[in-house]
Amino acid sequence: MRIQYCTTKPFKYLFIIGLFTVSLYYIPNAQAQLIDTETLIDNTPSTQLRNHIQDSLNRAEVRAKMRELGVDPEKIQARVDSLTDAEAQALAKNIDALPAGGRVDNVTLLLIIIIIILLV
Repeated sequence: MRIQYCTTKPFKYLFIIGLFTVSLYYIPNAQAQLIDTETLIDNTPSTQLRNHIQDSLNRAEVRAKMRELGVDPEKIQARVDSLTDAEAQALAKNIDALPAGGRVDNVTLLLIIIIIILLV
């Protein structure tokens, strides 16, 4: 019994030292950098949705149609900023779903009219 204990004890220590060495070798280095608040805020999904909506509303033909309907283009940014996250997500989803050729079905037309009324 004593002989087995004497021969296995060095192997245990060698095994522990080997595991410790291997674990130190394979630990990835952490790369941390400071970021400013504006970068953090600009990358949020709600900000990206609002930017997407604003880009869609800033197109020349959309601005001309809004002027024709009596909506002040300068107030659009404030209205888009005041949308809740759920409203912004629904609006961005519906803007992307509109057909490119300008053909609008009744549900989409009703939704656009409701949004314009809410914006005004």
